[in-house]
Amino acid sequence: MKKFIIVKRFMTCFLLCLFLIFGTGFMSVRSYAGTSSVKAGVVSGFYDDEDSFDTGSEEDDESDRSDQADTSDDAVIIPDGSKIDILVLSSYSMRDTIVQPEIEGISNILSESSFDISYEFMDSRRYDSEEDIAIYYSYLSNKLLRGKKYSCIIACDDAALSFLLNHEELMEDTPVVYMGIQDQHNVDDAAKYDNVIGITENYDYEGNISAIHSMLPSVNKLYVVVDNSYIGRLDYSKFLEIEDDYSELEWNYINISEMEMDEVKEILQNLDSNCAVIMSDVYETKDGQVNSFSYNAVILTECSSVPVFCLAYDLTGSGVAGGIVYDCVKAGETAALMAMQIINGRAPSEINVIAETPTIPIYDKEVLSHYSISMSSLPSGSVVRNAPLSITEFFATYYGIIIPFIFVILAIIIEIVFQSHRQQRFLSTDYLTGLPNRGYIDGQFRKMSGNNNQYGLILVDIDDFRSINDLYGNSIGDKVIVETALRLKKLFSGNGITGRLGGDEFIVIIKDPSVENIEEYCRNIIGSFDTPIIADTQQMVINVTVGAAMRSPEMDSIEALNNAAEALRYAKDKLRHNYYFFNTELGKAQIRRRAIKTTIEEALVNDGFEIFYQPQFITGTNKLFGVEALIRLKNNIAGPGEFIPVAEENMSIIRIDRVVTEKTIKQWHNWLLKGYDLPAVSINFSNIQLNDRGYPNYVFEKLAQYDLDPSYIVIEITESSFLTTSSRTTEYFNAFTSSGIRLSIDDYGTGYSSLSYLNRLPFSGLKIDQSLIRTEPTKENLFMIEKIIEIAHSRNYHVVAEGVETKEQEDFLKSVGCDATQGFMRGKPMRAEDLEKLFDTVL
Repeated sequence: MKKFIIVKRFMTCFLLCLFLIFGTGFMSVRSYAGTSSVKAGVVSGFYDDEDSFDTGSEEDDESDRSDQADTSDDAVIIPDGSKIDILVLSSYSMRDTIVQPEIEGISNILSESSFDISYEFMDSRRYDSEEDIAIYYSYLSNKLLRGKKYSCIIACDDAALSFLLNHEELMEDTPVVYMGIQDQHNVDDAAKYDNVIGITENYDYEGNISAIHSMLPSVNKLYVVVDNSYIGRLDYSKFLEIEDDYSELEWNYINISEMEMDEVKEILQNLDSNCAVIMSDVYETKDGQVNSFSYNAVILTECSSVPVFCLAYDLTGSGVAGGIVYDCVKAGETAALMAMQIINGRAPSEINVIAETPTIPIYDKEVLSHYSISMSSLPSGSVVRNAPLSITEFFATYYGIIIPFIFVILAIIIEIVFQSHRQQRFLSTDYLTGLPNRGYIDGQFRKMSGNNNQYGLILVDIDDFRSINDLYGNSIGDKVIVETALRLKKLFSGNGITGRLGGDEFIVIIKDPSVENIEEYCRNIIGSFDTPIIADTQQMVINVTVGAAMRSPEMDSIEALNNAAEALRYAKDKLRHNYYFFNTELGKAQIRRRAIKTTIEEALVNDGFEIFYQPQFITGTNKLFGVEALIRLKNNIAGPGEFIPVAEENMSIIRIDRVVTEKTIKQWHNWLLKGYDLPAVSINFSNIQLNDRGYPNYVFEKLAQYDLDPSYIVIEITESSFLTTSSRTTEYFNAFTSSGIRLSIDDYGTGYSSLSYLNRLPFSGLKIDQSLIRTEPTKENLFMIEKIIEIAHSRNYHVVAEGVETKEQEDFLKSVGCDATQGFMRGKPMRAEDLEKLFDTVL
């Protein structure tokens, strides 16, 4: 009986709490319904700045309130079970610092019950070349022009809006709402369209300076960290504009795109207490790496002796003190509300552009406490992270409230805690796979550096993943990524941390392993992909390559990660579909490659390169046919076979190719002044050089500078440079031939050979790769060489065979009509002065 009474009392209290909670909720709903309009699940007219959204009269407002129970003519009527399709086009990748908050803001407004939202990510920080844009246009145009009809497109940040404005056919019948736009040219261009509206993004430069002055009155030196990206340059110009308004401050600028990171660290480590640092949008480092803002924030704050404040986005939790930053969530909500107004029937031209950027002052209490910054000095309305909830303040605020309402408040607090936990999980989880993301993994590395445990690191990379996206589309590629994550998670369930670093690269962290265990794990990973992956109707055999390393207790975690990355690089280059464990020899190779990289940079700055020339002779004679220009290091620390791959890795090959071009053209000019009747000179061109879109104009400028006729220049193009020749690439090469420069196919017969592309570009010559000349002269091999020459001559190509070292090879080539030979038999690569001596004997 007593048990029954206890249960009865408990149920009474429980029902009372439910009644209060639902009653309060009902009151909130009624209150909300009185200030907003709800039509078929679409909310309209809810924003702080009502004038920016509403251009109607008071009579219209009265009409709306009186007819609230009915569906008006301009409302969107959603049939049962159907949804409104909206496309969100983001400029960046899913792992970018601002993307997840923007998506969160949009999702806060556009409910899943009424809207079917598709997301597309351009990843413009890494893939911003004209060819990348063309590829992306090919994909997206198919979706927009031939796929389902979208009611609205939300363009997030400048690259996405610029892409749509440059391809206006994609938005011809579809309204566009933009957000996060900093480029005024984009805003001005968007204003030309009746169906484009949105919200701009402008940082609070002066507000941040004033806040720093309030928090740290003794600061009289300010260090601003920028980079060479568009936003970095914009921030730099904005600070220059306000320098005079703060003449009491000494302004200093640090550009991480122009300084080595070690130099930056040294500056920040030695700052006095009268200094402060502001971090702009920085992601492009000098070595060409594109890092996330949070990653660079960790690097800068770990070495800085003074507080680092952020200007653009919320980077609290990365060691940054905070700042008055762009409120990505609020911007996303605002854009979503604009989209719903348009869906409800309002024309975009009737909605005003919102030029007042939503900002939020947000600071990290742990960092503030470390630098003894008083909480009372923060800007009004500041959000403080890592600040424990004060019980005293809580009870003081709600003192006198009756007991039943305390249950409601507690329920709200519990929901806030769960929401914060969900948000933290959201920020630390990969959007596509649900695995821990790079931010979470970086946090684990910081923890690892502070303990004495031993860890195993395994990096997994999907082979030829870009080809999967190219052949089947991004949706199939995403499903391959998801399936890969599932297989890895199943392998390491409970045995380690499995995460996604980005793209097609995954990581596994294993605590206290042995070398034998790590190698067994690597073999298991490779074996787990023996079973094909089925994505939609496509069945694909996927292979992975694995690199592994061990982190000993005394080793820095970043060094261990670099070792694993080095092992993965070696496995991809040398093994494929296999694994490699980092060892001492590979470490030596890593150190060697770094030394070569340093040597290349020094040579580019200090004229450390010289050109060797290898002559080409008319077959069977000592008569010159042509010359090939070859790059060498003056200090001879590394040969071309060693330093050129390193240069291609870090893209410095582009600058090296320009060095070769200028030195060669200048040398030909000097020899012509001496009266030599010179042959043409060949300059090599690799597929990486396609990224140098200004190279053709550079060649023309140097020809004009040294008054050299273009007919003296032959550009030797490797086959891989035009295997997938696009129209833009064809235009790139046609720029040479239209000016009189000749094109020749280099290394023909290396395995890529196809007769179909010989007609794509106006070639005048072809060079047979030395691998065909030096192999055993079998009947099949000799027949292949003969046919190559026959086909080339049928197209009026001159044919040069390289690697000719014996009289027998030369005699055969002469018998089948090869025009010229190049090789050690008649002439090795030589310095300019030696080639000049040769000219004296043969010209």
